[in-house]
Amino acid sequence: GAVALLPATTLLLLGPRVGAGLLFPLAYSLFLVPFGDELVPPLQTITAEITIALVQLSGIPARIEGVFIGTPVGLFVVAEACSGVKFLIAMIALGALVGNVCFRSWTRRAAFMALCVIVPILANGVRAWGTVYAAQYVGVEKAAGIDHIIYGWVFFAVVIAAVLGLGWKFFARAID
Repeated sequence: GAVALLPATTLLLLGPRVGAGLLFPLAYSLFLVPFGDELVPPLQTITAEITIALVQLSGIPARIEGVFIGTPVGLFVVAEACSGVKFLIAMIALGALVGNVCFRSWTRRAAFMALCVIVPILANGVRAWGTVYAAQYVGVEKAAGIDHIIYGWVFFAVVIAAVLGLGWKFFARAID
């Protein structure tokens, strides 16, 4: 309700013509509403499936039971915090902003939004695989620490840069 108060107040005080001109910023304020908890279980499962596929492709013997992945060095769990929901929502918000600012065509906007949904889900699976893979060589404790520092910040910054880089050549508006 508090977030909806801003657009409603804007429309009330400034009128519908100004509201129409501010439609995107007012609608973008909906990203202030916390959501995504319902996405956690399916994202955990998807991350676990991607991780086990990559672990097995890496030649590491592993088994999966739900969100638990067993390897020779230990048992890993794709926890709720590791589902990638926060990064997915952040990428959707970024995609909405970039789509509005940089594209004129609705098909390009839709394609970019699809990219902003698919890439973070796949990247989160790669991040989880990297943790399991690193644990085979440096130990579980060090791999978990590396995960939150390297993959938690650096890896996702690279993913954001890659998504923007892929979209850059299709921007319909001049850089200036």
